[in-house]
Amino acid sequence: MAQIVENLEVENLTMEEAKVSLGNYDFAIVHMISQMQYGEMDSIIVNWEELLEMRAFKEKEELHIFERNGETKAVHVFETDEVKDIILKSYLMRNGKKLVVKEYLQPDEDGQAVVKYTRPLSMK
Repeated sequence: MAQIVENLEVENLTMEEAKVSLGNYDFAIVHMISQMQYGEMDSIIVNWEELLEMRAFKEKEELHIFERNGETKAVHVFETDEVKDIILKSYLMRNGKKLVVKEYLQPDEDGQAVVKYTRPLSMK
């Protein structure tokens, strides 16, 4: 396990662990070779052979599945306590819902706030 910013942790998962944990999330954005799906988790059908990237998420955590150097990776990103330095942004999607995204800030070497990590938070 590693820390991204204060009170935000990341841990590596196996693909088996990632698949088992999918039921814990409220929403997902799934990029596959033939299509993209997004919305409530129970409406998503994942074709694992076509999967390029997936973000399953809820208010305090995210499952991110992606490819790096020809290998599929899965990470669990989660808040351990309240995170103070954040920005919330909303984006209107094609289906009329709003995707809410959380940006986690951290000061750089000059003390300027920079975005250290961004993740989806909810769909409304």
